[in-house]
Amino acid sequence: MKNVKRKYLYVLIMNVTIVIKISIIFVLTTLVLSGCIGDKQVTPSLESLENETFNVMQSPTAIYTIDSLSNGSHPDPALLKEENLPQVNLVSFSSGYFRINSKKSLYSWSVPGRKLSEKYYAVYHLTLKNNYSNTLNFNSHYLHLATGDEIFNATTNYSKGLFHQLNPIEDNATILPGQTINGSIVFQVNSSADKSLLLLYNSTPLILPSFEKSIEAQTTAELFNYSIVFGIPQFNVDDYGDVNMEDLRSDDLHKEPYPMIWPNWIDRSVIEFYKKLDSENLENEYIRSKYPDLPITIIEYAITVMPDRNITLLPGNRFIIKGEGGEQIINESIAYRDTGLAILNNQVYEIYSKDILQMNFNNATIVQISFDNKYGWGLCARITYNDQIVIIDENQDIVLAMCDQGHFVS
Repeated sequence: MKNVKRKYLYVLIMNVTIVIKISIIFVLTTLVLSGCIGDKQVTPSLESLENETFNVMQSPTAIYTIDSLSNGSHPDPALLKEENLPQVNLVSFSSGYFRINSKKSLYSWSVPGRKLSEKYYAVYHLTLKNNYSNTLNFNSHYLHLATGDEIFNATTNYSKGLFHQLNPIEDNATILPGQTINGSIVFQVNSSADKSLLLLYNSTPLILPSFEKSIEAQTTAELFNYSIVFGIPQFNVDDYGDVNMEDLRSDDLHKEPYPMIWPNWIDRSVIEFYKKLDSENLENEYIRSKYPDLPITIIEYAITVMPDRNITLLPGNRFIIKGEGGEQIINESIAYRDTGLAILNNQVYEIYSKDILQMNFNNATIVQISFDNKYGWGLCARITYNDQIVIIDENQDIVLAMCDQGHFVS
C-alpha cells in the first residue's frame, strides 16, 4: 500500500512538473513571437538618443517618434548598417525663415484670430559617394532631422523664393561603385538652426564633420557688427539719413501708411526688428481706421554656409569666386553696390568700388545672406531686399564682405 501511494505521489509530482514546463515554454514562445511580429524598438547608436521616445507634435512637417521610424515600410536592416551607407559629405547648409499673414486674415482687420504664420527651415546640400564594390540604393524618404526630443520629416512645401535652384536628392537613388551623386533635402523645423541638429537615415545618425563649423560660421556672420566693415549705420530712413537702431525715433517707426526704413546691411537683429515693426504697425489704430483692408506683410530670410573651401577671388570689375577645381561659385556685378565691397587688409577694412585684385583663400567659408521684406496693399507697398556675401577665414575672422541693398515704394 505504501508503494502504491508513493507511485501516485510520484506521478502527481511528474504531472505538475510537466505542466510547469509547458507553461514556461508557452510564455517564452509568446514573448519570442511577439518580438518578431510586434513593434520592434530600434534605438540610435548615439548614447544621447538611446532608449529615448520622441514627442509627437502637430506640425506641417511629419514629426515621428523613434518607434514610428522603425515601424511600417523601411529599408532592409542591412541598409541601416553604417558600412552599407554611402559616404555622406556636407557641401552647404542653409537656414531659412518665412513669415506671412495667414490666409484667413488677408481681407479684413475684423477677422477674428488675426495671426501671422512663421516657418523655419533647415536645408542640407549633400554629396553621396559609393566607396564599395556593390551598387547601393539610397532613398531620401528615410532622411530625417532630429533636434532635442523632436524628429522632423523632409518637406517640399516651402517658399521657392526663399531657396533658389535647389536640386532635390532622388527619391530612390541607385549609386554605382565609385559614383558620387548630390542633391538637397529640406526640413521644416520649429526654430533657428543650431548645433543640436542631427541628420538621420531612418534611425542611423549621419555624422557630418563640417556641420558644426558651418553653424559657427553662420553665428559669426549673423552677429557681426557690419558698421565696422562698411562704415555706415545699419538703417536708412526715407533715403535722407543713416541711423543706428537705437537712434530711430517714434515718428520714424510709426508713419502713414508705413514707415520707410531700409537696412543698409544684414545681421540677425534685422529679422527681429522688422517682425516688431510690422506687428506694431498692424496694431496702429489710426492706420486701421483709415485703411479697411489688412496689409500683407512678408519676411523672407535665408543664410547659406559653404564650409572648407579653397577659393580664388578673380581680378576685375565683377565679383567672381571660383573653387580649386575651377568651378564658378559666385558671379555678380560690384559696379553699383550701394553699401559696398570691403576687404580686410592689415586689420583694416578697405572699401572697393570697382576693380579688385586677385585673392586666394584657403580653408575659407563662404556665407550668403538674403533678406526680403514687404508691407502694404497691392500698389501701395514698401519693399526692401538685401543680398550679402561674407568670406570667413579658418580663424573665424571676416576677411571680406559685400552687400547689395535695394528698396522701393509703390
